[in-house]
Amino acid sequence: MSLPGRAVILSNRILRLGIVYFLMAGLSLLIYYSPGMIKVPFHDSDETALVIGDRLINQEEVVLEKDEILLPLPTVKQHLDKHIFWDKEKNKVIVTTRDKFIRMKTASLTAYINSQEVKLDVPVSQISGLIYIPIRFLAPLYGITVKYLPETKIVVIDRADEEIIQGIAVKRTRVRTGRSVRKPFVDYLQAGEKVLIFGSEDGWFRIRTLRGITGYVKKNNIRVEDRVSVELPPKETPLNEIPPGKINLTWEHVINKHPDPSTIGQLPGVNVVSPTWFYLADGEGNVSNKGDLNYVNWAHRRGYQVWALFSNAFDPERTHKVLADSDLREKVIKQLLIYSRLYQLDGINIDFENVYLKDKALLVQFVRELSALLHAEGLTVSIDVTVKSSSANYSRVYDRRLLAEAVDYVILMGYDEHWAGSPEAGSVASLPWVEKGIVGVLEEVPAEKLILGVPFYTRLWVEKLGEEGILEVSSKALSMTEAEAIIRRNRAKVVFDEAAGQHYATFRQGDTIYEIWLENEISMRQRVQLVKKYGLAGIASWRRGFEKPVIWEIINEELNE
Repeated sequence: MSLPGRAVILSNRILRLGIVYFLMAGLSLLIYYSPGMIKVPFHDSDETALVIGDRLINQEEVVLEKDEILLPLPTVKQHLDKHIFWDKEKNKVIVTTRDKFIRMKTASLTAYINSQEVKLDVPVSQISGLIYIPIRFLAPLYGITVKYLPETKIVVIDRADEEIIQGIAVKRTRVRTGRSVRKPFVDYLQAGEKVLIFGSEDGWFRIRTLRGITGYVKKNNIRVEDRVSVELPPKETPLNEIPPGKINLTWEHVINKHPDPSTIGQLPGVNVVSPTWFYLADGEGNVSNKGDLNYVNWAHRRGYQVWALFSNAFDPERTHKVLADSDLREKVIKQLLIYSRLYQLDGINIDFENVYLKDKALLVQFVRELSALLHAEGLTVSIDVTVKSSSANYSRVYDRRLLAEAVDYVILMGYDEHWAGSPEAGSVASLPWVEKGIVGVLEEVPAEKLILGVPFYTRLWVEKLGEEGILEVSSKALSMTEAEAIIRRNRAKVVFDEAAGQHYATFRQGDTIYEIWLENEISMRQRVQLVKKYGLAGIASWRRGFEKPVIWEIINEELNE
């Protein structure tokens, strides 16, 4: 064969190989990119879909009735309101915001917002065993917008606290299920079509079309425009004016007799007084009242706010009966609202101690309900909690994080390290114990909401051997002045304990040993310094009347230094 013939044959072979290679490469690209050519449905077209922001919520069915949209209770609880409460016994849904307390019963077209009766177009309903919530009715309270898009059968919900960027498609492009051109697509965007941008990842925008469909689009296919935000709901009721600077509260212990305000000396720096006026009288939801308008008038003339204390009388059984019954909780709240108006109060301090651990969630629910209605009246709400410990009824029962979300202030009772019935003598509140308690609670409560409770009292500890040779320990609460008088009378030597940050004294009478850990100027100054060290909201003292006059000056000086 001639050389030119061979060259032609070789050339044809190379051409055929090139064609095969080209076809194989094209086929490989087609196989690689073919998933990205497939359009998949965004949701089951037979059902109405729910989109919150840029997320498709694949849960229970959405129900449309009249102009209302009903969402299943589990969906609302998981995605919109973790605090929504279902009372199975009363067939009642309870919703609480900062200043709103909403009650809705199943099959009832009447709801209640605080004390106002409101008519519903569609009631709370039970469908196929699930409770369904009329979400458009609650939208202004939740700060959300709710839209139904019939073209795509999608319900879209947006939050008022989320800022969204608006964009425009610069050319026809696909909305994909993931950040890759190999991912299937769910919709087309036409050039000039507007979208909402929720985020940016690896060269892709997370978007939602005006038809409610969400997915991913290449950044270079979208031109970013303006920022948009959801229209805000009506403003909540403002609080009473909070005292300027740090809170300096003192509790007024009222047992049977009202204190005579004319006998109370100056309290430099104090801006809040908390008289112990109200307590849960029984398991029927009755509130005992020791209020005194004369005391309130005196406090207001001095420039003090009055945050009256409401206690559960430290009775776990009556507390359980009330917390477990939403009607009784409401009964208690109504009484406190009446007393708050009657006595022109500025706030309520909740002091629930010795509560069954099983009532932990119910305590949060009660505090949310009470706080909402007190806030609607412009009152400040605070709650007392203990340091973290293993005690079920006195510590573990407090969900400090959720309680802090509901109230304005959390007061840490930084005392009773060694309590009245303690099996061993010791400080009421040694400095390291108090600081450890602060650090622990700050894991759940913001510093700007946390107030440190300090003791104005101490204990006289008595130790002696019993008949069987077992050490018996008892104690008696003393004021600062009483403690110093006992030390002088018994000529006891006072020693400073560096570790505890306190002075203490011991003395003996026969076979009995007496021990006192002093609360004085030095211990109090160190406690107030902890408030500053951790940026806390202020200080609260238990209780007025147990202090020496100089203590007020020290607290005021340290708080405002």
